[in-house]
Amino acid sequence: LELNASLELVHAADGADGTLFTSDLPGFSSALYKDSDSNGTVDQVVLTFDENVSIGGTVASTRFTWTSASGANGFAGSLSGNASASGTDVTITIDSAEANETGHTTTPTIAYSDNSDDGTNKIQDTDGNIVQTFSAQNVSDGAKPVVISKKYQDVDVNGTVERVLLTLSEDAATQTAVIGDFVYAANDITGSALLGGTLAYPASNEVGFVLGTAGNANITGHTTAPTIAYTDGGATAV
Repeated sequence: LELNASLELVHAADGADGTLFTSDLPGFSSALYKDSDSNGTVDQVVLTFDENVSIGGTVASTRFTWTSASGANGFAGSLSGNASASGTDVTITIDSAEANETGHTTTPTIAYSDNSDDGTNKIQDTDGNIVQTFSAQNVSDGAKPVVISKKYQDVDVNGTVERVLLTLSEDAATQTAVIGDFVYAANDITGSALLGGTLAYPASNEVGFVLGTAGNANITGHTTAPTIAYTDGGATAV
């Protein structure tokens, strides 16, 4: 094998040591919204790109266009502040989203304007290539359902508490939890116990329990409320 060829360094000016830089532009991969403090209100949208990115200068939320339905179809909200970057992700704050709503029927979208390749304020990769304008992209649900209402009930109105109902911030797509995933403390609803009870889903955003042992007669109020806790069972979930 004979090799007799000259190697030419192209674009040596890109780096003083002759390092070659890529000119591939960072590409949008996906987006999801989050409830970062798990309080039942969406507060962030996170954009993921196909490589690590950083913020050059300041990229204001006004460079993005957020669309989210309100009421039964979504949670609305508006973007605020400045974008931040970490790894492949860019995060923007969502303000004024509707409380106790982490799901959607109408898929929210986000779009971005690169402001005519603003050389100072930009989203860029490690080689300085700038993220370009992209049109409205679907945003996925990355916010976990939270319990927004917890009630004990005397359904048959006989003065005895026999049920517990939890309401979630969105419909539960998976409803495989078992009663053993929950721990109940009766406190002032004396005599009541979850052991031996049953679990059901009265609605897609509700988890209901018939207590194994109903509370003592004529106790339907409290000073110290009963409590219920949940542990994800791994193979079982809400």
